[in-house]
Amino acid sequence: MLNEKKFDRQIRIWGKKGQEIIELTNILVVGAGGIGAEVLKNLVFLGFQRITVVDLDKIEITNLNRQIFFDESDQGKFKAEVTVNKMKGINPKGQYYYLNKKIQDIEKENLVSFDYIISTLDNLSARIWLNEKCVELNKKFIDGGAEGFIGHVQVVIPGTTPCLMCQNLWIQQTEKFKCNYAINPRTPNDCALEARDQFFLKYKRFPELEDFKDQEILFELAEFHARKFGIIGVSTPLIIDTLKNVVAQIITTNAIIGSVISNELLKLILEPLDKNKWNFVVNNFIQYNGITGKMWTVPLEKNNNCIVCSKKIFKINVDPTIPLESFAFNLEDKININLNSPIIIQDDKIIFRFKETKNEEEKKRLEDLKSIDIKKIFKNGDILYVEDEITSLNFKIEIKFT
Repeated sequence: MLNEKKFDRQIRIWGKKGQEIIELTNILVVGAGGIGAEVLKNLVFLGFQRITVVDLDKIEITNLNRQIFFDESDQGKFKAEVTVNKMKGINPKGQYYYLNKKIQDIEKENLVSFDYIISTLDNLSARIWLNEKCVELNKKFIDGGAEGFIGHVQVVIPGTTPCLMCQNLWIQQTEKFKCNYAINPRTPNDCALEARDQFFLKYKRFPELEDFKDQEILFELAEFHARKFGIIGVSTPLIIDTLKNVVAQIITTNAIIGSVISNELLKLILEPLDKNKWNFVVNNFIQYNGITGKMWTVPLEKNNNCIVCSKKIFKINVDPTIPLESFAFNLEDKININLNSPIIIQDDKIIFRFKETKNEEEKKRLEDLKSIDIKKIFKNGDILYVEDEITSLNFKIEIKFT
């Protein structure tokens, strides 16, 4: 029930009807880290009653200087669980839930129930996955991130504004399939990334970084890769930091970005209440620089050739005499996107797989195909299905022989 006295100051802005809309809106917040904590604090005090928090990580001492829901007694506990329990302490009537798991482990059918989805993830693969699912399900989605004094917020309204992949803002094309770490590693960090990929392909899941057994397996995989290339310096702490994508963060930037996310959410929710009164401007990309004290908006435009939200079949011109392996390695340049671990499928049959399979017969079949000219494998105009086994990004291509 609406507590008019408690929320009097904000009800003066948007009225009882606006506050009722806030209380009924169902929100999913993915990530209970520094920015996520700021967002959740804002949502609870604004009066949001229906919130689910997703985060697999556990609390470490390094979290305590910038995450307001944790104290020293919470070390080793799940971030999402502790956060939700503290939220209930602030608002016992709130319907607050937690999921101690990766966002990729949540069924698509469960995502449908949320009105808005907020991402404060620092994991690129998870952000790509969530972006794709929000576009597919037509869910309005707000993504935010920060490093040091710099932060950003992007609002994704499927069909209206660009999705995260439209402008390729944070996926730079600097390495093939990100496979430099697989075939030409230079640092212990490269070995950690390869260990993660090998773990995924072996166990069909990503490693639980807090699980000692998974840590042992990751170390063995990384050390094996390092020995092959004469690299020293692999350690379990280095592997964990690398895979967690640990970046420099301060609570001041987190607080600002968390507030911008919360404010953009309010605009999305309240805008239909009285369009003439509010005349809200939803900014689809906001950048903040704490060093200069400047914040600015960038009017990003949708990319009609976006691999995610265009849902088109990409037509690519190829030389029919090149071998399959060359075709696969050049594919990302043709569609202007990075692929971590591509798999190419034709008529439900795997034609190319970047990572090795354990089945010896299948392994030999795929290895033999790599050196064959594509004109002997495909016909002009064939449509192929391509998926990244690391990020689950998928699309179709139509090949045109030149």
